[in-house]
Amino acid sequence: MKFNNKLSKWNTINIGVPQGSVLGPFLFLIYINGLPSVIPCTLLNDNSSIFLFANDTSVIISDPCFMNFERNLNIVFKTMKKWFNSNLLSLNFDKTYYMHFVTKNKSLHKINIEHENKMIIQTNFVKFWV
Repeated sequence: MKFNNKLSKWNTINIGVPQGSVLGPFLFLIYINGLPSVIPCTLLNDNSSIFLFANDTSVIISDPCFMNFERNLNIVFKTMKKWFNSNLLSLNFDKTYYMHFVTKNKSLHKINIEHENKMIIQTNFVKFWV
């Protein structure tokens, strides 16, 4: 690339895409689009899905049975962690939360999701950036 009559030097990139590149966001989207395919179909029923937007990933899991819900949530979370690690990506656990919705007739149970002996925090509010 030429800027102010000076040519920049070529450099080898082993992994990732240079920050600020024009193709960076597009290449990242192509890269991350494989994530939903690793989640077992049996865990993603008609009411469950994964949403990818830029570098944010959201998972919605729906199951009327609390025990199945918690089990499926932990399986999906562990599967995603494994996929991130094997694709040289990291999950920012300081920005990882879960939100639990129940009907009026059901009580809210404590869900245990942990990573490396650290519990994933429950929240009542999540903001999606657009």
